[in-house]
Amino acid sequence: MKRVYIVIPTYYDGKALLEIVKEISYIFKERFKEFIPSYILIDDSSGRDKSINRLSKQLSEIKHITLIKTRSNLGNQGAIIIGLKTIINKINPKDYIVVLDADGEDDPQDIINLLKTLEGNQEMDIILAERGKRASGFRFKFSLTIFKFIFKILTGKKWKSGNFSILSGRWIIQNFHLIVLFNSYAGSIQSIPAKRIFITIDRKARRYGSSQTSSKGKIIHALNSLTPWVETIQVRALLFFGFMFINFIFSLILISVMKFVYHTAAPNWFTIVIFSTISLSLISLNIFLTSQMMISIMSLAKRFDSEFLYFAKK
Repeated sequence: MKRVYIVIPTYYDGKALLEIVKEISYIFKERFKEFIPSYILIDDSSGRDKSINRLSKQLSEIKHITLIKTRSNLGNQGAIIIGLKTIINKINPKDYIVVLDADGEDDPQDIINLLKTLEGNQEMDIILAERGKRASGFRFKFSLTIFKFIFKILTGKKWKSGNFSILSGRWIIQNFHLIVLFNSYAGSIQSIPAKRIFITIDRKARRYGSSQTSSKGKIIHALNSLTPWVETIQVRALLFFGFMFINFIFSLILISVMKFVYHTAAPNWFTIVIFSTISLSLISLNIFLTSQMMISIMSLAKRFDSEFLYFAKK
């Protein structure tokens, strides 16, 4: 029988987590009896979520369940990676991995659609839930819109999905090291080469309370999401810098012609144009240099990982 690993990170969402696990268990019992569901639950509160402690006994009643408590708050993406690490050495290429959040915004019922789509398209590597309508508040929607706009500017691509997805075992075995390197699950499953299908799924409202993730944590999450596209960002920044530099040189030539050939003064708004050109050039140059630093760091990490595996095999 095929095994489906269900990876669920939680951060002070213990009550909703128990409901979600029970609902998923019922779905597999009634709709997918040919699969064995195994649950990997990651408590990213480092054991401080008292609801998790109270629910541990009820969770233990469910078969094939593993509860991991992180030593420190890793963030949503870090918690998912920790969950994947626990199964990467025992997963079979024919197995599947489902990843969803514990707050209830990812509806367990939608797993049926994701799993059926992957089963009907065996050549696919990933099925992702593309975000449709959201039940979130204005503040979150506004912040998300800003992130998507910045993401589009930096990468030239559209941010389509979050964590909710299902992966084939063969793909995760081949690409897990890249997910660890980028430290962004959501970004990796959209950027790493793969045969993927996006399914539009509406997000539900949180089941209980509000998100406990700090503003700092959300910003770090957004920045990590850009990491898998760092090479694309670097190229785009370099091209934009070149364009703005040429524009600056052209502006200087135009001013010189106006002053020394036609003996006229440049319009006042021309100063603003030149200042904006210089500012945008410096910003793009800074993005380019920062991207190069990140690429160098990741290259060293890849080299270390390759050498470690080489000596381990010997």
